[in-house]
Amino acid sequence: EMDVESDVAYDYYPLVTPGERFPTADPTLPPRLAPRPPCRTLHLQAIFAGVARVEAEGYRALEELGAPPLAEVHTSGGGAAN
Repeated sequence: EMDVESDVAYDYYPLVTPGERFPTADPTLPPRLAPRPPCRTLHLQAIFAGVARVEAEGYRALEELGAPPLAEVHTSGGGAAN
């Protein structure tokens, strides 16, 4: 069971392949998915936390560029079904 009240101690940057466009334009940025925790649940939680951190960085970057502050997030598309 995930402990969603606690931060994970893993600094994951979950990419499928190297390269990122936003919020950091770096075509060579490698994925960071190591070290792998011994527990599969914690590993999944670390991936989720990494995705959330990248999303938060993106929203901060948009706000710095003049976009209104984020009020809510709606998810759609095939990824929302996962």
